[in-house]
This record gives sequence, C-alpha cells and structure tokens, in this order.
Amino acid sequence: MGRNLVKYADSAVYDVISNYLSSLTQEQIEGALRGAISAIELHSPTREEHGKLRLDTALVDTIFTSKLLTSRALGEHGIVTVDFRVLLALRIMGVSSSSTEISSFLFLNSCDLTSNFKNLEAMGLVLRKRSTHDRRVRVIEMTDDGCARTAELLPIVFDALHETCRSNDALINAQISAARDMVARKRQQDLI
Repeated sequence: MGRNLVKYADSAVYDVISNYLSSLTQEQIEGALRGAISAIELHSPTREEHGKLRLDTALVDTIFTSKLLTSRALGEHGIVTVDFRVLLALRIMGVSSSSTEISSFLFLNSCDLTSNFKNLEAMGLVLRKRSTHDRRVRVIEMTDDGCARTAELLPIVFDALHETCRSNDALINAQISAARDMVARKRQQDLI
C-alpha cells in the first residue's frame, strides 16, 4: 500500500514538473534549474544519486523552500500563507466571491477554508455575509483594509521568491507566468 502511494506521488510530481517545464523556453528552463540548484545550496542539503545531482528533487525542494520562506515572511507580518492565498484569490477574482468559488479557485474544499475566512474576518480584512440571491450561500467580501493589506504583502511574498534562489526579476516573472499557465490549463481541464 505505502509503495503504491509513493509511486503515485512520484508520478503526480513528475506530471506537475513536466507540465510546468513545458511552459518555459529553453533559456527559462536553464534559469529555473540554476535557481533550483542555487536554492538547494543556500537552504537545504543537496540530494545526489549515483554521484549526480537529482534535478527533479532540486525543483521540488525549491518549491518547499519557497513555501517555507514565504510562510516565515508572512508570519512576521501576522498572517498565515493560506489566509494570504484567500486574499490574493479575492484580489484576482474580484473583491466579492462565494466561499465555494474561492475554494474552487484555490483547488480546495470549502470546509478547508472556514477557519481562514473567520480569521480574516476577525482581522477586519474580509466580511462574511449571506448572499442576497440565495441565503444558503456565504459571500466573502474583501474590505478596504483587506485590499490595502494584500497590496502591502505582495512585495513581501515576491522578496521571499527572490530569497529562495537569489534570482532576478525577469526569471521569477517568467516562472510565475509559467505557473499561471499551468494552473489555467488545469482549470480548463476541470471544466471539461
């Protein structure tokens, strides 16, 4: 059972990395690999197999390193990563969306975000209210403070990406664009 799960997880990771890399040019792939190797050298032990660096592992480790540094940076500003992701989703989707729409946008279940919606409301960053069209639906609305706070946190998250690989803006923007393309393709597949 455990080996099958590991095999499935390896396959899923391979699919995500392949999908992501297919969105990059050769130059961007080389930059992503240099960035991943740099991140491993800076933040975690190098993983080798038969005397060679495992690049697939380096890319995955870079993602985890980036998540860790982003989480730390946001934590220093009193917010957890998932709360920030909700704010960012609202900024992208529009300042008012249903809890179901937000969770779907983040590839999560609505019940997974209930405590995050409550936290954000307690901080005055969102309002939770019943839909005027359907009382069973919860609408999450970003407040002016929520909009300002999201704008304030965006450069902090971008700086964490810089810190991950000590990379340049152009490469980070190319990788963010490739990740967005990959997510857009996933969303399109989910609609079919």
